[in-house]
Amino acid sequence: MSSVRKVLLLVDSATSGVAGAYVEAICRRLAHRDRVEVAVSYYFPFPYGKRMFFKYSELTAQHLYTLGRARLYVRFAELLGAFARLFTWVVVSRVRVVCYALSSNLWAEYAFLWLLKRVARVKVFLICHDVVPFVAPGEDHAQMVRRRRRFYVLAHKLIVHNDNSIDDLQEVFGISADKVGQFPFPIYDCQDMGFRTVDVLGHTDKRRFLFIGHLRREKGVDVLLEAWSRFSQLGGNAELIIAGNIPPGCAYDLGSASERGIRLLGRYLSDEEYLNLIRQSDCVVLPYLRGTNSAVVSTVLAARKNLVVSDIPMFRSNPLIPVESFFASGDSESLAGRLAHFCHLGHEQQLLLDADVERRFARYEQMFRQQVNAVLDPASLGV
Repeated sequence: MSSVRKVLLLVDSATSGVAGAYVEAICRRLAHRDRVEVAVSYYFPFPYGKRMFFKYSELTAQHLYTLGRARLYVRFAELLGAFARLFTWVVVSRVRVVCYALSSNLWAEYAFLWLLKRVARVKVFLICHDVVPFVAPGEDHAQMVRRRRRFYVLAHKLIVHNDNSIDDLQEVFGISADKVGQFPFPIYDCQDMGFRTVDVLGHTDKRRFLFIGHLRREKGVDVLLEAWSRFSQLGGNAELIIAGNIPPGCAYDLGSASERGIRLLGRYLSDEEYLNLIRQSDCVVLPYLRGTNSAVVSTVLAARKNLVVSDIPMFRSNPLIPVESFFASGDSESLAGRLAHFCHLGHEQQLLLDADVERRFARYEQMFRQQVNAVLDPASLGV
């Protein structure tokens, strides 16, 4: 065991393996990684780091989803137990900075971070994937913003992934820019994660388009459905896969979906299904109406699949996305045009597009490494 004192603790309480890949990518690129420890969910496919039962029941006991509030009690027990272990570890090991990937507004998360700052006297950095929280139907947006702002005020530093997020922190929450650090999402090449290649969809000679993610209204699913109707009238040999959980209160016109060339997988997806669906697609479509960040982009491009995205600030600020990928946000006719473009993309055009993505990857990787070290390397933290 290394005798080097750990200065920085990276924590991500999200359940998915992709969240673990995010933390691992940061740690791997830090110049002084021997002074860094990692704590993630138990479902972490890499050989180092502390594994915590943050929400293990989500992976091993799916039947709990039928138990209503009982499922929430199990999750809270797991979360509180993990936080107690982490707090003890921080105190005993005299960690100086805890960098926590914020995923919700739970009081348990706030209490854990408050204890770290006020009792353990460590610096608290928050990684903010979604700066402005998503609001489900029936939830109070103003109340959600107030709750999230408490986290932002508590933290010593906030870490975001693009300039648009800095603007949101200032305009929505009144957080000054001098409290904010920035580095982008890593490139998620999920081949390192060891997932099996499984044929989820079956073989087809059709061009396959994929929407993947939670089917919230702000993801632009209605725009995609209207665009698909326009596109289908052109007679292209293509199908659309819509995959992901449909939240309560979100109803979509998916009647006669199969007759319209649409296959629906309306449920939670495992990491294995998520990655294999991307691998088996030709083009992934993200018609978001708003958003802060998306980890899907680099996963898709690293798998060498084409991408169609709306031209909202979140995507425009991402240097990985080729110009050919954009359509006008909320405009189903513009989206239908992009679908037609990628449906009929020739071999030579595809080679040119792939070469452009490779160049973008090389520049992006260098930028990611530099910015991560500027914000989080133990030698630069001043502790």
